[in-house]
Amino acid sequence: MEESIGERLRRLRLERGLSQRQLADTGVTAAYISRIEGGERRPSVRALRQLAPKLGVSVTYLETGSDLTADEQRDIRLGDAELRFRLGEGGPEVETELRELLAESLEALDEAGALRAQVALGLAVAGRSDHAQAVQLLEAVVAHQGMSPLEQPDVYAALGHAYSELGRRGDAIKLFENCLASLDDSDPRAEAAYVRFATFLSYALADAGDLGAAQSVVNEAVDRAGAVDDAYTRVRLYWSRARLASMAGESTNALSNIRSAITLLKETEDTLHLGLAYLLQGEFLLEENRLDEADAVLTLASRLVGQADAQHRGGLLAERAKVAARRGDAKTALALAEQAIEVVGSGTPSEEGRAHWSLAEALAAAGDLIAAEKEFDRAEELLAGEGRYTVQLLKVRARVARESGRVDQAIELLERATDLAARRFVSTSPGVRGAA
Repeated sequence: MEESIGERLRRLRLERGLSQRQLADTGVTAAYISRIEGGERRPSVRALRQLAPKLGVSVTYLETGSDLTADEQRDIRLGDAELRFRLGEGGPEVETELRELLAESLEALDEAGALRAQVALGLAVAGRSDHAQAVQLLEAVVAHQGMSPLEQPDVYAALGHAYSELGRRGDAIKLFENCLASLDDSDPRAEAAYVRFATFLSYALADAGDLGAAQSVVNEAVDRAGAVDDAYTRVRLYWSRARLASMAGESTNALSNIRSAITLLKETEDTLHLGLAYLLQGEFLLEENRLDEADAVLTLASRLVGQADAQHRGGLLAERAKVAARRGDAKTALALAEQAIEVVGSGTPSEEGRAHWSLAEALAAAGDLIAAEKEFDRAEELLAGEGRYTVQLLKVRARVARESGRVDQAIELLERATDLAARRFVSTSPGVRGAA
């Protein structure tokens, strides 16, 4: 229990072997001290200044139980909250503490403390996929004078990811272009930072459907990565090249690159990203309908990702539902797809779209083609702005139509998929080449 001023006064007095009368002073009578110790009175500032020297402590300690100032105490609490967040401890409690520290810092006009609290809070919110709130917090952070992509790369990465998940891909592209333009080549950290932000830019461009510009950015990053001796830099490049190859329909190349990323990640203790790499490999294997291999790597992904945020758990459940549906196990597929939709909830269009896609395949496997069509429509609507998944969704939908005897619809869907795939390579971002 936290010690009150009266309890602290009594403890200190008894530790020093003083009676209330012996401690008394001019204007601070023994009766007054008795009332303070009993919790009936709160000592005045004058009384604290008179009593503290006689007890051999500072006025601050007598009043608060600590010799630290309020600013110093807040700084210690902030450091503790930041550490707990980085270690993945505390969950909602850490986020609550960061909100309180942000409010206290603003009230105390502590600009540096408020910025630190807002950075940690923004990253915490982004980590649980609350993208709208992450944007609100992190936009204010990056607007702060002196905030640098080189010093705070995680802030810019999280903000760009949140933009993309909210469908604001133009904002993500602009943010990462600005990050590249701001890097100082004289800083030895610039090369690794360049590769990192170029990778993020390629994701944003690819998701916006501009594979030509995305490939140009990645090629430039590959050229500059030779001087960077960092495993994560190479992982990012392999990951980006894998995604681009998949979107270009080059499944063999996609699988080769993601396997290279997995090999590097196995040498680290980063089980989360290793699990996510297996998830991506599972998606690529499903594109080739290699069901047994996909099932095996998705099982590995499930073990490694564990209770990650809803986006990743929902994605895992959706991919596993597709495997079950294509094996003809409609009951398992339906159960997994419904779990995916429940886990994702009202997430981003990409998250919801993938979940509804899996439900469409499950319903088709169960023979409920009318309901499956509705879910395919819903998935296509949600993924309309998602360059990464739409072509594959159209191909799967064409296969289901063909298998159910709707040949004309299957041909129309395949034509749309071919047209969309071709349009991806037409650059719509001429400014990117200057930034890259």
